[in-house]
Amino acid sequence: MKDRIDAQIITHYPKKRSIAKEITLQQAWIQRGQDDGTPVVHLSPLMHDIIEQVTFEARESDYIDQKSGVSTRLSLTAMEQVISSAERRAVQHGYKETQVRMMDIYQMVPALTGKMELVYEGEQEGAVQVAKHLIGKAVNQVFKTYFPDPQNKSSKSARTLYGSILAWFAQGEELNLTESLDDKAYIKEAQRVEGLQESVDEILSGLAKMAKADHEIITKEALDTQWTSAWLDLVLEGLHQNSVLGKDHLHEKMVYTDLVGSVLGGLGDEDGDQYGDQDEYEEDI
Repeated sequence: MKDRIDAQIITHYPKKRSIAKEITLQQAWIQRGQDDGTPVVHLSPLMHDIIEQVTFEARESDYIDQKSGVSTRLSLTAMEQVISSAERRAVQHGYKETQVRMMDIYQMVPALTGKMELVYEGEQEGAVQVAKHLIGKAVNQVFKTYFPDPQNKSSKSARTLYGSILAWFAQGEELNLTESLDDKAYIKEAQRVEGLQESVDEILSGLAKMAKADHEIITKEALDTQWTSAWLDLVLEGLHQNSVLGKDHLHEKMVYTDLVGSVLGGLGDEDGDQYGDQDEYEEDI
């Protein structure tokens, strides 16, 4: 408002993601489908974490005018857009209920572009690319909350955890996650990736001990077996955001492939120079 009424309002943003989640759950239009027969959409704590983290990343981004600020309304509209995407998918394919998937997360882009004021550098990159960049950073942040950094070459746990997954893709295999899959089929398709489910199970067994100790971030709700697809999604997208797996986001599907031969460009890979190539990673494994 400073440019219009010569006044500036200092906003107090939530400092913790847990507080931001509570605000969004209170204010956003999430509870749908109970009375009018529309599909019920289930939101996993993991996917909610990503949605909220996007707003935190926006408040630190050099592409966004921080004098104008990033309102909590960004999280609200992003959440409603994501829920609507899952709801549309369920209606289109005749499902009575479904869960929010990673492909739904990327449908928040229009909600982000309408709530951000960009500086010159952001305008040069383009609002859509900035939005995708923020989503990618948010996914990576949540991913590394639970899983070891795949770029840490000295980490034996990372090499052990991701070795089988990368080897499966290196054989020329690809994973097609389409909108038409129901929740059970979606999980079954993702579990084709050798070592993926085992990696999730290994991490969850360790996280369960932290949840029992009333950890601030790791909750029992997030570890519930009903959120299996969200955990599988997080690993796949997390590896992609760390330039370990390639991905093509096509119409109504996401295709994960071996990094070699994939075209990775645009704003989402601006930090790619800090990562080693695929051959170097596999040699370490």
